Amino acid sequence: MIKLSGFSKEPTIENIDTYPTILDVMECISRSEELNNSFDQPLLMNVRREFHNLNKLGYSYIIRDDAIGMNLLMPSGRSMRYVFRGQAKYYEPCLPILWRERNLQKRIQNTWKSYFYTAEMIIAMNSHPIINQYINNPIIYSDGYKKTKIDIPIQYDGLAQHYGIPTKYLDITIDKWVAAFFATTITINDTYQPFLVDENTEFTQRYGVFYLIELPYINDSIVRQYGVIPIGQQYFNRPGAQSALILNLNVIKDINHCPFVTKIFFRHDNVANKIIFSLSLNGAKYFPTDSLDNLVKKIINDSNNNISIQAVELARKIYFKCFSIQMLKEIAHDIGLNVLQSNGMTFEKEDVDNDVKKWQDGDDKRYLDRIMNFGNIIKPIFN
Repeated sequence: MIKLSGFSKEPTIENIDTYPTILDVMECISRSEELNNSFDQPLLMNVRREFHNLNKLGYSYIIRDDAIGMNLLMPSGRSMRYVFRGQAKYYEPCLPILWRERNLQKRIQNTWKSYFYTAEMIIAMNSHPIINQYINNPIIYSDGYKKTKIDIPIQYDGLAQHYGIPTKYLDITIDKWVAAFFATTITINDTYQPFLVDENTEFTQRYGVFYLIELPYINDSIVRQYGVIPIGQQYFNRPGAQSALILNLNVIKDINHCPFVTKIFFRHDNVANKIIFSLSLNGAKYFPTDSLDNLVKKIINDSNNNISIQAVELARKIYFKCFSIQMLKEIAHDIGLNVLQSNGMTFEKEDVDNDVKKWQDGDDKRYLDRIMNFGNIIKPIFN
């Protein structure tokens, strides 16, 4: 087995053939996890033996962040110490979508639109009957001895990021295979395809980068100290399928030069990249279709560039408390948005009806049973 420590620098034309493929990277990380995921290892600091479920992919567990006054849903994974990010191409610096625009004026405009679009999404989500049920009915966990009331968090900014609204966050994941998927694919017409190279491929596109972000321990302090925000299981479950977290680069300015981030460069290999794509079920594993996807597309692709006054008011409440409503309306106008006095975007009635039917037919169990309380899967019920 190769050692990954020797591949932290970008390859050159002379040595790229000595670099690992993405499958080599996965093998090394998997071997390391096998060696370290023992409950006698210090890797699992402060985690009691009965918390063995915490390494199950596709689940989340609840942590409390008293600094921000809310619960967080931490996605579980094979490693209790690392989160990952994969890119098919190396960028210097590594920036979120909102910050990649070099034209300052356009970047500012895109940032304003991001906040307005996210606010519009939140308003529509909160009118959805299942989301509305979460907001007004905390979950009661019963283990047979006592009942615990817990608010299940809805991570709106993380949902916006994962459903196509450009944000200031970087996607990261606790599942190395999700990171490998993004490290070996490209999007063409909003569809993911394996990234393939041939004799005409430029050298800088012949390799990608895989990030290992090492955290001393995973709890609420990661939000304050490292800018890592868990998303975990959500009803609209693209983030759950991707074991997703997001990284706030207002805290970590550039992961390329961060002391607790390791870069591993790998060479693109067509066979290896196709295998990773196949393991993702051609992307379907990480992109479950749902009604929120349809809603966000309606918001950001609206040919009339409309935004509701309710979205402006909510954006002020969440993001711009020092601005007046009139000022925000003027800003919206200046960036090409029409502020309407009527209600904004809503879910299609057919989509909502389907969501409710699936929820009543057992989708509630799929969602709720994948949220763990103190390491134990306890059947939760609405109050």
